[in-house]
Amino acid sequence: MTATAKPRVLPADVYDTLELSALAFGGIGRGSYFDEDENSEPPVTPCCIHGHGMVAGRLNPPRPWEESQVNYALWTADIGVNTNDSIFQPDETRISFEEWCKRLNVVRGD
Repeated sequence: MTATAKPRVLPADVYDTLELSALAFGGIGRGSYFDEDENSEPPVTPCCIHGHGMVAGRLNPPRPWEESQVNYALWTADIGVNTNDSIFQPDETRISFEEWCKRLNVVRGD
């Protein structure tokens, strides 16, 4: 019998912010905080989950990414950069937020 992994709970506002960001920017990626493409609009888009957190951290009030409450919540839930990257198949560049949550057993808290 396989033990079920303990859910990683993100506060509702963090969960909702990441879900919206993933929808706006085409999913969650791996390998870098941002994708840089001078032909895209905006020219730099968040890639990994912590890149999405960095963008959120600069919004109202603006703050440096390392002070992002979103990234702090991710680290508190044991979701670091390597954890994010580990769930991708070799040929995947981005996945939906729903799939990301499923693979990491992330749930929406209160």
